[in-house]
Amino acid sequence: MDQWFEANYTACMTQVSRTLCRTFPDLLGHIEEIAQEALYRTLLAWHSGRFGADRDPLPYMQTTARRLAVDAFRAKERPCEGSTLLRLAELKEAAGRETEMPVDPLQDIVRPAIARMKPTQRKVVAQRQSQGRDEDMIAADLQIPRQQVRTFSSKAVGELREMDGVKAHVRPRHLQKSRRGEEETGE
Repeated sequence: MDQWFEANYTACMTQVSRTLCRTFPDLLGHIEEIAQEALYRTLLAWHSGRFGADRDPLPYMQTTARRLAVDAFRAKERPCEGSTLLRLAELKEAAGRETEMPVDPLQDIVRPAIARMKPTQRKVVAQRQSQGRDEDMIAADLQIPRQQVRTFSSKAVGELREMDGVKAHVRPRHLQKSRRGEEETGE
């Protein structure tokens, strides 16, 4: 499958980038990074065995890229380019002040909060999700049903939201419609 990705890399990146440019014109400077991340996540999903051998990975990549773009668009601050940070650092050094690096909510807030949780399977699930693992991978690693992973995840999010300074940095689950058409939280 890696050969398929290598052979179709340019076509996939072009198609995903075009779609993102049309849908999210405010993110033009970040489209390539988003497309690269989507490709990387698609490749990881493929290697984890989530796709059949005959399934086309492009739709998954496009959906992943769109979700990443929505997250970036909704963010209060746009990500800084490395060259921009260097110029800011040089300007502040010239002025005799220290450079304040931007806070990474996952690394600086959420992961330390997870570390403060009681040592339970709920904490283990939260740690693995913060590392980017999906429910299927976590269920296989812990040898528990996927639904139990979801339950632990939901309870861990609730516990994290109760901690001081963390609530604003824990992403709310997407609202889903029930069979009756009502909105409900969680999966």
